[in-house]
Amino acid sequence: MSADSSIKNTLGLILAGGRSSRMGVDKSTLSLSGESFLQLAIKRFESIGIHNYVVSSNSLEGAMADRLFDKGPLAALDALLNLPQSRLNNVDGVLVVPIDMPLFPAASLKQLALQGAERHFACYFRSHPMPFFIQLDAQFAATLKQQIESDDRSIFSLLKKLSAVEINYNKGQIAKDAFYNVNTPEQMQKVEQMNQC
Repeated sequence: MSADSSIKNTLGLILAGGRSSRMGVDKSTLSLSGESFLQLAIKRFESIGIHNYVVSSNSLEGAMADRLFDKGPLAALDALLNLPQSRLNNVDGVLVVPIDMPLFPAASLKQLALQGAERHFACYFRSHPMPFFIQLDAQFAATLKQQIESDDRSIFSLLKKLSAVEINYNKGQIAKDAFYNVNTPEQMQKVEQMNQC
């Protein structure tokens, strides 16, 4: 899949900081078709031309750790805003992908990133707040700060406050299992079965 110049200033953010309490192991280390969930997430970014990415995790070596406790994905966004400025030079937008959606197609991530980057808005797929795209600007920083202070951990609430746009997806492009996320060993077994179909 070819890169597109309109997303050259997009940063990829992989959310791998969950506690994985129901799974029992760090979900980034789970394997599908011989590759870890983390490798799969990185491969998807690179296949659409996003080579600038950050992994949010409190346990993986070299990853971006949270500054805040018990704030879920909002803590990862807060940590991102507090990276050294040199790390965010020329970054206009951020494509945020959870580690536990291993079947999500790269082509659909590209669709999301292109819509957000070309039209300069936050966006997500209809009825699914993950993955999502945000503009990295002052409005986002202020809205995130307000959301954290209100103790509301909801990503959907954050997207609404950012006037994020719900975009439609091509049902032929995104299969019903694309949004399936893995939180338990039973769900891991199911995603392995889906992957074989």
